[in-house]
Amino acid sequence: MKNEGLKTYASLARIGFPKSYSAKIMLVVFAGTHLPLVALVLYLLLVSPGGLGTHLVVLAALLIATLLGFVATLFALRALLAPVRLASSSLEAYLDDRRKPELPIGFSDEDEAGKLMANVQHAVDHLDSTIRSLEG
Repeated sequence: MKNEGLKTYASLARIGFPKSYSAKIMLVVFAGTHLPLVALVLYLLLVSPGGLGTHLVVLAALLIATLLGFVATLFALRALLAPVRLASSSLEAYLDDRRKPELPIGFSDEDEAGKLMANVQHAVDHLDSTIRSLEG
């Protein structure tokens, strides 16, 4: 299996900032929501008649709306990344202390995070039964 679709992730990892996966996603979301805002401000400053002063109220409202939307997006993304964090911590707990996880496995096959948790659960169960059979 090739490492398809990892170019953006690999580029951010090479740069070294941000370090965490969550922060990488937040950076992409921030850029995606705020670069259009910066483009609008530049347009109003450079092209629009009347300059920035005539559009200040609209820009202030737009800025507040995008910042509130960004904060709401951060909370939503944090919640959506919970399965990845849970799968990772479950693997770590098994490898460190041989604590078997009880990950939720009832999600659809199209749900990548659900599939990840199911695959981690299956792998740990299989590994644990193999270790027990070799020990016994």
